Amino acid sequence: MKSNKITFLVVIILLGITAYFIYTKKAGTIRTELRDFAVQDTASITKIFIADRKGYKTTLERTAEKKWTVNGKYTALPKAVNILLETIKKVEVRSPVGKAAYNSVIKDLGTDGTKVEIYAGEKNIKTYYVGQPTQDMLGTFMFIENSTTPCVTHIPGFNGFLSTRFTAKPDDWKSKIILAYNDAALKEITVVDPKDSVKSFKVKKTENDFQLFSSPASTVATDIFKSKIAAYINHFIKLPYEYEETLIKKDLKDSILSTTPYKTLEVLNVNGKMDKIIFYRKPPVQGYAYIK
Repeated sequence: MKSNKITFLVVIILLGITAYFIYTKKAGTIRTELRDFAVQDTASITKIFIADRKGYKTTLERTAEKKWTVNGKYTALPKAVNILLETIKKVEVRSPVGKAAYNSVIKDLGTDGTKVEIYAGEKNIKTYYVGQPTQDMLGTFMFIENSTTPCVTHIPGFNGFLSTRFTAKPDDWKSKIILAYNDAALKEITVVDPKDSVKSFKVKKTENDFQLFSSPASTVATDIFKSKIAAYINHFIKLPYEYEETLIKKDLKDSILSTTPYKTLEVLNVNGKMDKIIFYRKPPVQGYAYIK
């Protein structure tokens, strides 16, 4: 009787081992650590390096103030960084790439893939390559460093692909906010029209409120509705630009900068720091009519 019980127990153990190997074979032969693209603790991430085959490179770094910078020079767009961090946290493997598509996917990743390096402090905790969307546009080909098989990844519940979230173009990550002030931080706003002094003015904070002066040198405030001044001040809470002009030729740029500015804007904060922006008129585009 005792011998039968031992035999039965051994059979159960063997069946369990067999079932385990059958399950893992069906689930995929890639080791877990080689298909684990996600970083759950995104708060520990201090730097993300992204580079593509076209030569674009972007380094996103978290500052001591818990803000992000682009290539150490520009303020990062918070929304874009948050979407990237969410993607890094939630990305999962949907399936390994099958044998039939293996060569094609590997080739595409090698010629058009985007490299992503994720750091916690100085330590590189994850490196992988992001490729193109799958044919159904619901998955993204990705390949983790030191793996032997690329995978189809996705975010459960999200109907789309992830490639565009890993753009290497620095301009895609830059915040387009030129100025960001609140009422408490503003001290003076001066606008100078070099060609027409009548159009120059100054808005200055007094003891109780902001007042308008008809010229930068004037000491007598102009009588105007407070609501109009408040509406003007609101423009400086977040003053964005539309896009960066990167196609303009150097000789044309030098020609524009040699002209008399259209307007000059100076914004002085309560701590004595000044932001200055010089405006120039855009050159006419052939085929368009302009009103002066």
